[in-house]
Amino acid sequence: MNNKVLFYKDNPIIIPSFSSKGNMLISDGEKIISDNHELILMLDKYLYHTYLISSYDVYYNLMPDNIDEYPLTDFLFVDSGGYEISDSYDLSEKYKYNYHICEWNIKNMIKVYQKIYKSSLFDSTKLVLTTFDCQVDLYNQIMKAGLLKTEFPNATIDFLIKIKDDFTSFYRQFDQYKEELMKFSIIGITEKELGITLKDKLLNIIKVRSTMDSLGWEGSIHIFGGLEPNVLTLYFLAGANIFDGLSWQRVRFSNNSTLHNPNNYMIDRSEIDNKYWMMANNILDLLSLEETLRDYSMNNDMKMIRSLLCNILQGKGLYINQVIEAIGGI
Repeated sequence: MNNKVLFYKDNPIIIPSFSSKGNMLISDGEKIISDNHELILMLDKYLYHTYLISSYDVYYNLMPDNIDEYPLTDFLFVDSGGYEISDSYDLSEKYKYNYHICEWNIKNMIKVYQKIYKSSLFDSTKLVLTTFDCQVDLYNQIMKAGLLKTEFPNATIDFLIKIKDDFTSFYRQFDQYKEELMKFSIIGITEKELGITLKDKLLNIIKVRSTMDSLGWEGSIHIFGGLEPNVLTLYFLAGANIFDGLSWQRVRFSNNSTLHNPNNYMIDRSEIDNKYWMMANNILDLLSLEETLRDYSMNNDMKMIRSLLCNILQGKGLYINQVIEAIGGI
C-alpha cells in the first residue's frame, strides 16, 4: 500500500508516545532507565496499531536499545530526540527537574534510525522517521529533510517544520516553498508553535491545509504534542490527521482525571502497575476515537466542514463543546 493511501489527509492516526522526559527514572540494577522502558514492554499487546519512540531514549538506553524487544506494530514513528533535549515541558508532567540532558546531534539520531531501519522485526511495519529539529530557515529545513529521504528511501519522512518566529512570518516562507513541500507525505508542526490560543492554532491549521489542498496535495498534517482527545478532535476538523503526545500517560481519559483518581488507584500496587492499567485503558480509548473520526470523515465533506469551522471560529468566548455542537457533533 503506498503512502498516498496510508497517509491520506482525512485518515486519522492517533499515536501514543513514549519518552523519558517528564517520566519517572528508575534503576534496573545496572543503569538508570525511564519507567517507559518497562511500560512499553508491558503494553506490547495494546500497541499493535501504532506508537512513537524517541531516538534519544534508544541511543542512551533510557528505552530498550535492543530493537528486537519492541512491540510489533502497523506504524512505528521514531522521533528525532529534539523534545528530550528542549526546555519545553508538558504542563501535566510530574518529573520536570530530574532530567540530565546528554549530548545530542544529528549523527546520533542517524545511528538510531539506521539501527531500526535495518531491523527485520519491522519488515511489515510502516516506518516513519522524523526530521532533526533545525532552527534554520524553511528552505534549509526542506533541503535537510530531502537528504534524510534519500538516506532512508523505504521509510516515510515526517517533515517536522520548526517555526523560528511567529506563525505569520513563518507562513510567508511556507507559501513561498509550498510546491517543495508537496514532495513529503507528512508535514509536522509542534502544537506549541502553532499559536498561543486554541483558536489561533485551529485557524493556522486550516490555513496550512487549505494552502496545500489548493495544490492537490493529499498528504498528512502531524501535530506533535496534540493528543488530548477533545482538542485533537478539533484539530482533525481543522485539517490535521496525525496526532501524538504524552498526555495519555498523565491523564485518565475515561473520566478526565489524574493517575491518582481515588476510584481507580490501587494503594497496594506500585505506581508503575497503576500507570500501566491507566495507559492500557487510554490506548483503547484512543483507538475508539480514531475509528470515530475515520467514520466521520467518510460520511462528511471535510473541506466543507473546515469552511464551517472557520466561520464558527469568528465568534468570541467560545468553549470547545460549543464549537463541536455548532459543527453538528462528531
